[in-house]
Amino acid sequence: MKSVVRFHFPQVVFEKQQKKLFNPVLKKRFINRPEERVRLKWLEYLLHETDWKRNRISFESPVTVRQTESKLRADVILYSEELKPNILIECKSEKVALTEKAGEQIARYNSDLKAPYLILTNGVVDLSYEINEEGAKETTQLFSSETKFFERDATYWSKRGFSGLLGGQKVKEIIPEFLEKFWSDSLTADIRYLNFKSTHIQQPIDQYYRVFQINSYTKLAISTVGQGEVETYLVAVMNQKGINRAILFVNLNKLISNQSNAALKVTEKGEESGDLKCDISGYFMDEKKLKITDFSTDVMKLF
Repeated sequence: MKSVVRFHFPQVVFEKQQKKLFNPVLKKRFINRPEERVRLKWLEYLLHETDWKRNRISFESPVTVRQTESKLRADVILYSEELKPNILIECKSEKVALTEKAGEQIARYNSDLKAPYLILTNGVVDLSYEINEEGAKETTQLFSSETKFFERDATYWSKRGFSGLLGGQKVKEIIPEFLEKFWSDSLTADIRYLNFKSTHIQQPIDQYYRVFQINSYTKLAISTVGQGEVETYLVAVMNQKGINRAILFVNLNKLISNQSNAALKVTEKGEESGDLKCDISGYFMDEKKLKITDFSTDVMKLF
């Protein structure tokens, strides 16, 4: 089944211009690795959408594999109120398919823990199992179906690297409203974490993106970047036949404030700055009542 964490994102911090992941339970920073991102997406889900207590969430706990007596580390263990292992979560990179081999690994971890429930996840798909005397049986509902309400305001998106806090109250309200729609089931585009060696703005653009299939040979990756007291940028990457042909940066603070020169386009021919070829402000201002499902089509027109 689709992962319950696909619309949750890890908190990030910057250390000497390097993007690191932040664990709000351990209060520690970690290297930005794929498996760590998935693990922290799960932490976000547990904290925001379930009633699981922080003090019953354990990370990288050492476990003994009885067949070899070797020590391994379990990604996440959720403990019951009696402080017994209840759910063991094994996190894989989003690019790793969940295979029988991965299932065997989590089963070995559980030979010592004896948790009654197992979750194998890559942040895209979750496989959940209930363990009993007869073996492992797939299950679907390990957490309450009633999700908690939490507000994803400007500070929330800023802590996760999607939005800067520079600008007035109007900007701080409009951008989170857009992001709430963009990161939802309203869009069917894939979600992928993309890395870039360099950027043409004063912010790193390594981020989660939604990837839209424009035609048989063109894909368009779209996201936003920003953190702290900086401006927020919309970033769109046009990829044709596996090669990034152009990157577009749109300063959303300027766009929302109706300022000029909000766009910067970078191609193999060089840089080009100026105004947008197509007005996309309606998606943020809600003046034109535009449907979010049409957003990628209009962003493509900007190239």
